[in-house]
Amino acid sequence: MSEKRTKGTTPERPYFSRSSQDLEALAEQHWNSLAELIRIHAELMHRETPRAHRLERRVTQRLIELDPTSPRGTSTAGASAKELEALKRKLAETTKRAVAAEQRVRDLTTELERVRTRTQQTHSGGRLDLLSRSVGLAPDCPEFIFRAVQRAYRREYHPDALSDRPEAERRAAEAKFKQFEQVFNELQRLRPK
Repeated sequence: MSEKRTKGTTPERPYFSRSSQDLEALAEQHWNSLAELIRIHAELMHRETPRAHRLERRVTQRLIELDPTSPRGTSTAGASAKELEALKRKLAETTKRAVAAEQRVRDLTTELERVRTRTQQTHSGGRLDLLSRSVGLAPDCPEFIFRAVQRAYRREYHPDALSDRPEAERRAAEAKFKQFEQVFNELQRLRPK
């Protein structure tokens, strides 16, 4: 007494070999048949495609409509007024907590930005003072003085300006020129705009 099976099907999953498109057509065809929709739903539970997930949601909703006492979901038609009020209160409380949590996140984000800015100003301010003094400038000097001092250093240490000097002196001047250029570039970056 062997049971005849079609390739790819089992008694538990009669629609195993059907595509999601076929299952959709079957669901439409048997839209009012509770038993058939249960079998289709069982097969859709094993599928991982977006189309199958959409169809599964539609079939689940239809199963609830056909059988409100089904354990597959809850129907608002069967819910009592007290249950609905309790759910509304719970939703209102949850919404209040969510709003409070969102406000707390905004407050913490603002505080974090304030601390970061303060920390950055403290670190960059100390470095700004140190670098400014290394080239003889005040940290808050006007831009035109900053540019004038930068040009003066360039004129004094530029290797082309020292072409008549010995090679060792030119190399030392070139190294100082590069060092001062780095200092002025860093100062330009750190100075308040």
